[in-house]
Amino acid sequence: MPGSTEDGQAYKSAKKEAKRAVAKAKAESVREAYEQLQKNQDVRQLIRIGKSRDKASKDLTAIKQMKDKTGIILHDHGKIINRWLNYFEKLLNEENVRVKSEEGGANEGLTKDISGDEVELAVEKMKNGKAVGPDQIPVEVWKCLGKKGIELF
Repeated sequence: MPGSTEDGQAYKSAKKEAKRAVAKAKAESVREAYEQLQKNQDVRQLIRIGKSRDKASKDLTAIKQMKDKTGIILHDHGKIINRWLNYFEKLLNEENVRVKSEEGGANEGLTKDISGDEVELAVEKMKNGKAVGPDQIPVEVWKCLGKKGIELF
């Protein structure tokens, strides 16, 4: 396939040229539109552009319709809001049955104590100049104390 690399290069350059042409045409049309707006001072056109940009920047669109409990489609904004209100009231105020389970023992003795070696390794990994912990002792102090500090604690 000796011609495939040449074809690939030709395709890439043609694609690049097409992108440039589209970008130039788009920039030119935008420039012309702004020039036209400046000449005419058309307030309605500016409002239309502002509304379309505002609408395009929003993540969620307005809900136009939704179904009620029985499956009937609601179109009225007030009824849709009321449906959401009822839905969330039911969702957030519903009591769930709580089942107590007496089986199983306590979890005593299942966790191991932290060894001095683990603490020493953690202190070595800590970076200087960081905020103090709940003991209000800076990391630098722990590093200076070394093994004796770990034994004291």
